[in-house]
Amino acid sequence: MADMNIRYFGYVFVLFLILYFIKEQFEHRQFNRLKFFIIPIFAFYQFLSNIKIDDVVDIVLLIATLVLGTLIGFIQTFNFEIDVQNVDTHYFVTDSHNQKMPITREVYFVKGGLSYLIGWIGIFSIQIAVSLYLHEITFNEVEHELVNELISDIVIFLRFNDHKSWWIWELLSVSNYAYYVFLTKRNAVFKRAIKSSKASAPV
Repeated sequence: MADMNIRYFGYVFVLFLILYFIKEQFEHRQFNRLKFFIIPIFAFYQFLSNIKIDDVVDIVLLIATLVLGTLIGFIQTFNFEIDVQNVDTHYFVTDSHNQKMPITREVYFVKGGLSYLIGWIGIFSIQIAVSLYLHEITFNEVEHELVNELISDIVIFLRFNDHKSWWIWELLSVSNYAYYVFLTKRNAVFKRAIKSSKASAPV
């Protein structure tokens, strides 16, 4: 009975994570430009530190991951949205009538949308399929991998504790960097937000 309760709680927890993660992709959140730099740089460092080419399979995996990561990063930009709002700061100026007027600044809010979610599913599906093919995980570990990926995306700093194969780090670094590059090319407001020195500051 206890085992059934634990299993039931596990299913509910996974469902909660999935629904929360999906909801996050369709809500505008304050833009943090560090997120667009930290993940690809860290993932690329992990890729270079762990890459090991032993045979033809590894070479094929290296090239395929590069192509698929670039394609996924491009697809994820399709529904990307960024809004600009003028938000009052804690500073004031005095006008000609001696009235205090708050100083405002631009704050950016972003939403990944459906295309980002589809890209994420693509990355996870590739990760699971290849890991199963290479016998790096078993079918019984798929649920654990799903939970780990969801939590790592929701709480970004947990990504730094991941222990993944080199090709997964390659996929993450390429897809995230491609996402950044294509957004910079396709979206002028995003490019302005990246250059803004206050884009990462809290409201």
